[in-house]
Amino acid sequence: MSLNTPASGTSSIELRKAQSYDNCTSVGWSTATMGSAQAVWSNTAAGGAPFVNIGSGYWIINGNGNNAGTTEVGCGGVNANPPSSMTGPSPNPAACGIKFDDSTCTSTATDGCDGGSGVIHGGGAGIVFESMEWYGQGLNSNGNNNSETYFWFASGGTLTNVNLSHNYFHNAGTTYFTIVSGGWNGGSVDHNYMWGVHDGSTNHGEALQFQGSNGTTTRNVIHHNIFRDQQTNGDAVAVITGTQTFDFYDNADFCSAGGNSTTCRHNDGAIGCFNSQTCSGVRIYNNTFSFPSNCGWNVSGGPSTMTVENNLYFNCSAVGMVGGTSSVDYNSYLNSSQSAVGAHDVSATAVASPFVTTTSVQLTASTANYNNRVALGAPYDTFDLYGIPFTTDRGATQLGSSAAPAPPTNLNYTTSSQ
Repeated sequence: MSLNTPASGTSSIELRKAQSYDNCTSVGWSTATMGSAQAVWSNTAAGGAPFVNIGSGYWIINGNGNNAGTTEVGCGGVNANPPSSMTGPSPNPAACGIKFDDSTCTSTATDGCDGGSGVIHGGGAGIVFESMEWYGQGLNSNGNNNSETYFWFASGGTLTNVNLSHNYFHNAGTTYFTIVSGGWNGGSVDHNYMWGVHDGSTNHGEALQFQGSNGTTTRNVIHHNIFRDQQTNGDAVAVITGTQTFDFYDNADFCSAGGNSTTCRHNDGAIGCFNSQTCSGVRIYNNTFSFPSNCGWNVSGGPSTMTVENNLYFNCSAVGMVGGTSSVDYNSYLNSSQSAVGAHDVSATAVASPFVTTTSVQLTASTANYNNRVALGAPYDTFDLYGIPFTTDRGATQLGSSAAPAPPTNLNYTTSSQ
């Protein structure tokens, strides 16, 4: 499939999934037989090349899950009622109205499912993906992830105001969003549920990979996302050469009892900046990290500067703080082999889990270990990961938050178990 209609100024072309509540005129519409399933874009069985090519900007690919502007993380109720494994669909797939399906590729060759150029290739300004399911090839039958190198290999155009919002990403081979050239500025990755990325010897995994310089004109933001059962170099990693400026706030990164929990890891921390990269003015605020690996950061490239505040670390094997000049305070390191750094940091051992379940980061109680957060101003003091106003608790959630927010209105919504 090619999306290459030349842009007309900043006017967008939108591909929107028809739903019972949004189907143009409703004349002749039958809810029983129309719009009840996803629109699925599938890779060929053999694969070997991108199956979506983007040659211009201002495309909106909208699954129309009726959750734009809401506090729902992901789409189709996957956060409120996740399936039993990362390969499962959301409880209500129709609410992730469009699906990119690379699981249909059967190639086990290196780069066999994307030709090394991404399942989706290309890019441009003003591109938006929302309320969609992105289903990766994962670990193929040879026991490696080398057949699917990238999901979206965004290259060939200026990526101004490119946004990924309310998507369910799961079971990827290596990366979900790789920025190759053109510069990503004023963009957002928000309210997405990212479950599972596989790291391998040939291709290193990152949920988000930045190449070149990004955010240097207008800061990019990565917020209100769930990163679950990741096997990567990090959540947001910059490689090769360039400068990065971004905010990483109100996110949760945790290793659950399901998925690939026995091999959850971040080789270099949650945030990475390597080779000749410089992470300049990066803000890491209000995040919850809980996985048996390095939950910190490694900025071993250029002269980086970072501000790290109001984060909650639990059961991390380490909270690495490598490279750059960092301002670190108001963080809680619980069972995480890290002493207090700032005057208001808290370090404690033998602490019981602060979370209600292993499949979310809802807090069971507010304790002195993490209930002294600093005011950071809007938008950082507004709403937590689940839409609850921030009060005193550090991390991505406040006491009283629920992983099951009310479903969007006007939607045939179900929460049946998978």
